[in-house]
Amino acid sequence: MCECKVKTKVPAGSPGNFNYEVECKKRGRSKIFPITTTNDNYARQLAELECQEWNPAPIGGGGGCFLGDTLVLMADGTIQEIAQIREGDLVAGSSYFPGDIVPSPVFRKFVSSHSAVSILKLSSGESLVMSEKQPIATESGPVQAKHVLDGSRLGTANVHQTLRSSDVTVASTHSEVRKVELHSLELQNADFFFVGRSLMGVSCDREPRRPIKK
Repeated sequence: MCECKVKTKVPAGSPGNFNYEVECKKRGRSKIFPITTTNDNYARQLAELECQEWNPAPIGGGGGCFLGDTLVLMADGTIQEIAQIREGDLVAGSSYFPGDIVPSPVFRKFVSSHSAVSILKLSSGESLVMSEKQPIATESGPVQAKHVLDGSRLGTANVHQTLRSSDVTVASTHSEVRKVELHSLELQNADFFFVGRSLMGVSCDREPRRPIKK
């Protein structure tokens, strides 16, 4: 069940249209949906439709699990190790793949123990270590790290402040039995954030929704 209300309303470029920000709440999480339409009722209805497709992780959940030294793209364009990020910090996030990048507050940060990890080596030359169930943004949609195929084309952040398919691909991937502590983020108003120097898009939900192209 989604509960939605209009937060902001400003005139759009065409006469009679408005750009809305509609806040919807679901499973104890909240998210802002940008909507362009003619009136408040339509804005709420359209936001509710998008909210129904949104599948947020329950409070205390989340799938964004990485080694503490994994780099994360922040909202101001800097990068920071995930271990240093705190609740309330603003990271670069996106609600859709493909989609725009917006400042996204960290709703919850936690650390959990894992007995196995997936290691992805990218065509850019870097390697990233993450939980086997970590969903990553591929051209065909979010895929768990343990299921991603070699050669998969990845979604990354770009200079146009969008999450899009890129030329970065998965060179190889394998699982390794290793007891480690991994760091997780849940975001207030986004499903994806960006890790590594390649700025690979990853989901902070266990079961991210299929991509919706606008």
